[in-house]
Amino acid sequence: MSVKISPDELAAKAAEYGSAAFVITTKSDGTSHVTHQLVAVVDGVASCPAGKGTRAAVAERPSVVLLWPPTNDQSMSLIADGQATATDEGLSIAITGAVLHRPAEAESC
Repeated sequence: MSVKISPDELAAKAAEYGSAAFVITTKSDGTSHVTHQLVAVVDGVASCPAGKGTRAAVAERPSVVLLWPPTNDQSMSLIADGQATATDEGLSIAITGAVLHRPAEAESC
């Protein structure tokens, strides 16, 4: 089950999950590249630090996914899609969509 979250609502929802999120990019060979970063969301734009590998991936494939796993207070993950640009400070990610997503029931796997 998924519940849509508008880019404008993402900052408030992300604050409930904390600043630590996974940043998922795609490398030139098509494999995923996952980093754990401190992410800030303001006015539908996320920003975070980024290393050389993440910057290289974004230069070729700017589509990224941000994932906040559930905490003890939540049963759903927060997942956001966006288009990233490398900056001097890291990444600037224009959020294009977001959802709250709960795990599938064991019977449906």
